[in-house]
Amino acid sequence: MIVLAIDPGSKEHGCVLADCSGDLPVPEVVHSAASTRQAIELMRIADRVFVERFAPGKTTGWSSVLTAEAVGGFAVAASLLGKDCHLFTRSEWLKLLRIKYGAGADGRVRRYVIAAHGGDPRSRSRKDIPATLRGVTSHAWQAMGLMHAGLVSLRGR
Repeated sequence: MIVLAIDPGSKEHGCVLADCSGDLPVPEVVHSAASTRQAIELMRIADRVFVERFAPGKTTGWSSVLTAEAVGGFAVAASLLGKDCHLFTRSEWLKLLRIKYGAGADGRVRRYVIAAHGGDPRSRSRKDIPATLRGVTSHAWQAMGLMHAGLVSLRGR
């Protein structure tokens, strides 16, 4: 099963396309700053799509509106392409991974993903990152976390 996970932004999106037929997702394409067009092109390849659904926080401005529009666009594109699309708010998918929501959550997601792939989550060196995760940076870490959470939701573990 090929899965696309998207961490949407107002202009650019973290995207990871991975083979999830085994126990762990194996990233095949990683974009830390993908355009909407690139994300939708990757969607054509995927069997299933996970998208972080926008949930308003303390500050809601124009970029929040653009992010919410991007999420809606991804959901519509997935539907038009006949793809199975799952939307999760950040708090929902963090809860699935048993990661505390709030300040520092991005770092905890990165450490979770590294540990899940057999790496040392305490290491600060890029060379200690498991080979399957090389190239994952910035928003792509959040997309990888979302992918892991989506798989937990599907597999019931």
